[in-house]
Amino acid sequence: MNTPFAVSWSDHAAGDARQLAPWVEPLLRTHRRVFDTTIDPQPTKPAPLFDIFFLISVASVPLYLLLQSRMVLRYRGEWRRAAAAPLLTVLPLCLYSIFGLGLQTANWVIFLFYFFPVSLSFLCLLWLIRWVYARRKAIVELARQEDKT
Repeated sequence: MNTPFAVSWSDHAAGDARQLAPWVEPLLRTHRRVFDTTIDPQPTKPAPLFDIFFLISVASVPLYLLLQSRMVLRYRGEWRRAAAAPLLTVLPLCLYSIFGLGLQTANWVIFLFYFFPVSLSFLCLLWLIRWVYARRKAIVELARQEDKT
């Protein structure tokens, strides 16, 4: 079946490009946007402020756990109760996270990352208040000792 044959191409000059219909341009823009978000779902980089909050949230988890355990073990009386106050909200959130992990939900840990910085801030504020209170108490005791002499 080898039969030789001759092929020729005749090209005619291209005319002016056709004018696009008015609905074509919006359709192309929509198609481009859908294509871009499918290929790169995050076309713009998030603001640096978002990165800072994310890093604070991640860093607050171990810091909170260390500070919480230290304060509950070292403080006595009313200070210990105040230091244990964040546990009233953190423990239910931890239980929710454990059950959420078992249910394979996507947002099972989000609440912890939102609340750990708040709890850490509370504990830092409590530590600062106790430090100021102890300093004032030490100054008063020192003044009393000086008055006795």
